[in-house]
Amino acid sequence: MGELQRQAEAAPELHDARMWFGEVNYRRDSELEICARQLIYDVARPRADHDAAVAMAWLNKRIAFRHEQEMRVLTVLPRNSSTASNPKVFKFTIDPHALVRSIHIDPRAPREVFETLKRDIRADLQFKGSVQQSSLLRLPYKLQKMLPPEDTE
Repeated sequence: MGELQRQAEAAPELHDARMWFGEVNYRRDSELEICARQLIYDVARPRADHDAAVAMAWLNKRIAFRHEQEMRVLTVLPRNSSTASNPKVFKFTIDPHALVRSIHIDPRAPREVFETLKRDIRADLQFKGSVQQSSLLRLPYKLQKMLPPEDTE
């Protein structure tokens, strides 16, 4: 979290913002229900810090997404902030080379498309990290061996 937090705290656009930084927690549905109940309870308390309660809720996702290993910066800008003028779009400057370690391409992409994307990412973006095709949808090896051989005719 250190580099993301350092860059967000240094961004002039976020100077007046309240910020929360965190790794996303990947939870089972039953755990998400407990988190939702806790949020309702926290927000209903007198003098509750609504912003903090909601920010903590945004650090939860379904366990199916745990492969993302997502980090989040959650911000609340003052109402009078010039940055808050368009609530649908919020941008601040970062150095992606310091933050992104790997890029995973859709596993359904044909091999030649993957190779082209990989080459372009390296050449055009000067990306030094890992570029690989995701194996998320690939069958485990033992299950692949159970499939009938492909017809080559």
